[in-house]
Amino acid sequence: MSDLHHPCEHWAESVSLAAAGCLPSDEEQEVRRHVETCSDCREQFRQLTELCRALAEAPLATDSTGEAIIERIMSAFTADVARHPDVRTRAEMIHPPLVFRSLDIWTWIMRSPASRLSAAAVLLLAIGGIATWFHGSGATPAAPSEPLTTIAPIVALPPQVVDPDVTNEIDAGDSSKPVPPQSQTLFRDEFCDLANSRGGLYDGKLVLDSKRTRAIGPFAASQFKGRLALTVAELSEALGADSRPGVLRVEWEHIPESIDYSGFRYQGRIDPAQRILLPQIMTARTPEDFRGFTFRAKFKAVNKTRGDEATIKFDLRIEPVEDRSYDNRLDFGTIEASSTWKAFEIDLADAKNGERFVESFARRGSGLCALIFAQAGSIDDYHDGDGLLIDDIEILDQRNQ
Repeated sequence: MSDLHHPCEHWAESVSLAAAGCLPSDEEQEVRRHVETCSDCREQFRQLTELCRALAEAPLATDSTGEAIIERIMSAFTADVARHPDVRTRAEMIHPPLVFRSLDIWTWIMRSPASRLSAAAVLLLAIGGIATWFHGSGATPAAPSEPLTTIAPIVALPPQVVDPDVTNEIDAGDSSKPVPPQSQTLFRDEFCDLANSRGGLYDGKLVLDSKRTRAIGPFAASQFKGRLALTVAELSEALGADSRPGVLRVEWEHIPESIDYSGFRYQGRIDPAQRILLPQIMTARTPEDFRGFTFRAKFKAVNKTRGDEATIKFDLRIEPVEDRSYDNRLDFGTIEASSTWKAFEIDLADAKNGERFVESFARRGSGLCALIFAQAGSIDDYHDGDGLLIDDIEILDQRNQ
């Protein structure tokens, strides 16, 4: 394994916790903002994400194996702590360093039944151990005497591991069923904070509204015949599919006589920290590794002159933000929207061109993506004023459900 010591010392703990999925959403956004601008941290985040995933996919082991592994992990921890004074400052008592928090968790774990020791091993290795590699002046924990593949990770950690005050009702004889693990939201936009704005592409000239809150813009082939007008509007007061105000509208306002391609690119909010950033899927090696990652959105066709008969077909895909992005797309196919709200959902493993998409993500380190709404087929099938309302976009990790 490559040396994970990192020059951004003050980001080390946050990056490792984010890779393990253990940060609150606001702190995770700060990490994402930094990762997007720092190539070194981005590479460390990618390595740690891949390591955590490898731990989660390792085969299960027995409780006795878990106990032995924890002993080895704690030996490495105590050896590292011994190099530093065992005195905490007042600030550390209020916000203890990660290594002390890990040891505090260990103290509680040791009082718990052996049936949870495997989960503790994963917690300490994936969070405490990784942060120690980052933060311990370049020191590397002592290597286990057995291969890491013997670790018995339990993906759904018991709540007591996180909060020792939670009572283990099952151990106490409660017959109630355990709560199933929840899906993790990787990206969501409900468009409830839009500002009224309007911009677009008019006969080849791009016009963007300074009030816009979303990173969305039209695109079209440079060669076309006739008049072309593609508009994008943030409608802050229009009711969406969720009956709440806030809808995004893209529209082929004027259709040219001929054009090879046209459409709209959406990347999330203007704030770079709130773009479509998907580092969780960067470790995929085959399209089947996407199984359990779900894309959802709601669409409605609009055309003032056609009313309830309005329909529109469009191609939908995710592209990595890079050169030749179309070649590396994850293709969701052609969708037909009508004058009533419809929900669209697809498992990323079922999308087309997955091999190229996987190949692209393996080469890159950012995980930054764009959602593309593109002209489907010939422009002859479109009408002036054909538009699409968009609401409730989300990308979920449902692998544990």
